[in-house]
Amino acid sequence: AITSFASAQDRVAAAIDSLPAIKHIDQVAISPDGTQVAYIVEGELSVASVSDGASHRVAPDQKTVREVTWSADSRHLAWLCDQAGDKPAAQVWSSASDGSDPVQRASFQGYAQTLRFAPDGKTIATTRAVRSPTELFHPTMTLIDEQGNARELAKDWDRWPDFAAWSLDSQRVIVTAYDDVNAACLAIDRPNGEVTRLPHEYTTDPY
Repeated sequence: AITSFASAQDRVAAAIDSLPAIKHIDQVAISPDGTQVAYIVEGELSVASVSDGASHRVAPDQKTVREVTWSADSRHLAWLCDQAGDKPAAQVWSSASDGSDPVQRASFQGYAQTLRFAPDGKTIATTRAVRSPTELFHPTMTLIDEQGNARELAKDWDRWPDFAAWSLDSQRVIVTAYDDVNAACLAIDRPNGEVTRLPHEYTTDPY
């Protein structure tokens, strides 16, 4: 396990070294197969090859990208693109890793963050919330399918979930949240939104 971690660290270092000389990188995400690295600079998304450093823009007309994630097979990207306006709003986009076939998967009013592909590559999860003068600020997990249908998961659950991981079968979303007085890991069932506490509790902040 230590050797694997070191190898992954070496790939990340090589990928970052291969990026163009720039002043500030907002985010770097290495592909699961270690051959490509996606990076955001001043709201612009690009992908570079680890082997030779050659890079290309993704969605070159977009200037407000702020989060990017890879599919498990390293063939697709998904990202958040903030929208202009007086109130927070964001779109979820996806494309092939070479930037072809970009598709807007969803458009949200409010805040969105922590974008993750399910292992099956078909569904994207994100945490989002709408700030309203008439409603409490309440983040929820939202799932977006291939057709662009968005569904809030466990919408009426009175906790603030923070995405942690997908189960390997893509049927549960693992989150951390404060439940009662302790922070806990919980699983939200994808089909019905049932929340199950996992057998571990944190006595300190898990974040």
